[in-house]
Amino acid sequence: MSGFRVRQFSDTHFTGSGVAPYGGMGPDPDLVFDAVLAQLDERPGVDLTVVTGDLADHGEPGEYRHVAGQLGRLDGEVHVLAGNHDRRIHLGASPLADGEGGADRIRMPDSAEVGGWLFAYADSNGDGDDVDDDRGNDGKGVLADADAEVDRLDRLLGGAADQPAFLWVHHPPCELGGFSLPEYVAQVEALVGRHPNVRGIGCGHAHTDVVRPVGGVPVHLCPSMTLSIDLDAGTTMPPGFREYRFGDDGTVDSVVVHVDDERWAERRPLPQVVLDWMAGLVDTEELRAHFGHH
Repeated sequence: MSGFRVRQFSDTHFTGSGVAPYGGMGPDPDLVFDAVLAQLDERPGVDLTVVTGDLADHGEPGEYRHVAGQLGRLDGEVHVLAGNHDRRIHLGASPLADGEGGADRIRMPDSAEVGGWLFAYADSNGDGDDVDDDRGNDGKGVLADADAEVDRLDRLLGGAADQPAFLWVHHPPCELGGFSLPEYVAQVEALVGRHPNVRGIGCGHAHTDVVRPVGGVPVHLCPSMTLSIDLDAGTTMPPGFREYRFGDDGTVDSVVVHVDDERWAERRPLPQVVLDWMAGLVDTEELRAHFGHH
């Protein structure tokens, strides 16, 4: 297989304030990240780190300065993309976008050539508020500016038809209860159907660690740096990340690594409002209001 290694973080929800996200139910991402960095000393090195959105918890300018400082502690190049908690107006003016303030190894690319693979970074923030709005959006995912984004991805993937490709995106484009929209699943299913060189998809948003199919390819979901959930048990689980090996033969394998720290080892039952949201019984606004997000 040989090839190269990639580490994925997602839903870091950094605040820099010491206030834990989700009404205090999730651990402080700064404490988790400190534990992760200590744990990485015992892990194999990687050639690239990808962070699949929700970089900051509220999308405030100060949060992105903090995000840049935290991600700058990682070795090597880091690619980031926006999630529904990220405010484009602030993200685009941050060190993450301009490479300043110690963030010179952090990029926000539309695509990248990595070890013979094509990495395509897709924008799934088209559901909800305008992605250029000051607030970001609270949607479940759909390709932003759908016709233009689909056309861009078609041209990108079609131009590399003889090259293995991997799609990185924030929202999971697979059947996942309250976390996905049928329209979005259909968009991505059609896309990978037109481009058999797509060997897999890496995403976040759902704060969980499952692998689900769409269009015959695996969708690898990444746990969060804060509140993470076990979908089957209906409980919390330790925060974590994913590690991938991309083979020279066009194959890809991934494993989940949970943070090994007794502070977050306990698996607690999820609040009923979360279970109801996952079942589609309450909407996102009700869920956010419960956890103090406005």
